[in-house]
Amino acid sequence: MASIQHTSTPAICTALPSIYTAMPPMPSQQQAQPRVGARWAPYQPPPPRPSGPPAACPPPPPPPPPPALIPRPSTPPALPPAARPPSTPPPKQQRAKELDRDTKIEVRALKKYLGLSYVKIAQVMGITYRQAERACKGPLTPKKAGRVGATKKATEEHIRAMRSFLEDPRNRRIPWCRLRFLVPGFEGWGDTAMHSLLTSLDYKRTRPGGQLPPTPSTGAQVGGAQVGPPNLSGDRTGDDDGDDDGGTADD
Repeated sequence: MASIQHTSTPAICTALPSIYTAMPPMPSQQQAQPRVGARWAPYQPPPPRPSGPPAACPPPPPPPPPPALIPRPSTPPALPPAARPPSTPPPKQQRAKELDRDTKIEVRALKKYLGLSYVKIAQVMGITYRQAERACKGPLTPKKAGRVGATKKATEEHIRAMRSFLEDPRNRRIPWCRLRFLVPGFEGWGDTAMHSLLTSLDYKRTRPGGQLPPTPSTGAQVGGAQVGPPNLSGDRTGDDDGDDDGGTADD
């Protein structure tokens, strides 16, 4: 069997150089030529670089100095007081005088029968708006003043002093209205305060001269009421002279 010989290889190898030599050079290797109708300028090579040493750059300007820090005062400086004229306080508004009873009746008649307003009544009567309003809404007569002074309040010292004074049966025949002159610490007390104190101490008032006769079984004590000797205090409370000094303090 005949052997196969590669006869085509030398032909191809010999043909390759002719192919590369027949190809035109690349566009990058060709000199740029202006084209007809082209929209760009022909290629210009860059200028040659200087062969000498580079020029020295000017030094940058120095930075500006930092702003000076001003210390802040801890307290604001005191400002001089401004000259102000002396201010006068505004006058106080005084309340209108209270109308008398007859004037209030006239104001109420104008309001009730004629149906006038407070403004019209004030113009007709020559009074203020508040006076006309108070005359119709308030009482005709002013409220009477209450009792002068407050009622006395009994303290522990007052209670002990009164108890020790009334432990003697002879002192229980003294009228209540006169106890304030005999017991220390009760100066200036009124009848109401004395009555409240003795009532709180479980004492009651009895008419003078109304003593009950003693019984043989109980002796001097009758019905729980202590009967003492006849009027050792010197007060003529049992006489019918029209003088009512008040009751006595009996249990």
